Amino acid sequence: MIFQLVLLTILLTILFFISKNIISQIYSFIQKIFKNKKAAVWGMAILFLPGTVVHELSHLMMALVLRVPTGPMSIWPKIIGDSPAVGGTVPFRVKVGHIMVAKTSPFKLTLIGVAPMIVGLTIIYFIGFYTRGENFLFTPRVIIMIYILFVTSTSMFSSKQDLKSLLITLPVAILIMAAIYLSGVKIMIEGNLIDVLRKILVDLNRSLILTVGIDCAVLVILVAIKKI
Repeated sequence: MIFQLVLLTILLTILFFISKNIISQIYSFIQKIFKNKKAAVWGMAILFLPGTVVHELSHLMMALVLRVPTGPMSIWPKIIGDSPAVGGTVPFRVKVGHIMVAKTSPFKLTLIGVAPMIVGLTIIYFIGFYTRGENFLFTPRVIIMIYILFVTSTSMFSSKQDLKSLLITLPVAILIMAAIYLSGVKIMIEGNLIDVLRKILVDLNRSLILTVGIDCAVLVILVAIKKI
């Protein structure tokens, strides 16, 4: 169980850094083709649209479950300023998809912030589960599944803004767990439940390994294209 949790942490860390690199490489590649930052932004928006939709809907659904009021939701980028390509004087900035959430407790904001990762891992888990033993020929079905895994893994990580409340909730959670441990209180979990959780973690890690492999392949291709 501990090994699977450590492996999960390592795989998520790898995915996080790979996804950031992939996004940067794709943006540079599109910008190089069209010679325009706005075109690159919209190209990225279209390519990652399914991931953006899932990301923002995850925030929305968690907010609804927690009964936290929400405002307008946007899935398209908002370009602020002018592109240097046309001699703009206003700094070029991009505001990606977002949803307005009312002020509430840090714990609720944290859950809303990490919701895309929860949903993203769920999607990765089920796709990996149902593709187990799949003959990975490039059939339309396999290509669609690879695309879903790729887009989900590069879009599910929360932004710094989403995780701002974590600066409050994480230390509190650590203190609570430390207090429980030091007080000698033992939380008993039935053996069957532990087995089920272990199996879920094993299946999730297998799906994440597949996803890491796909993302690494994409990154290698992008780097190779850049060097050509």
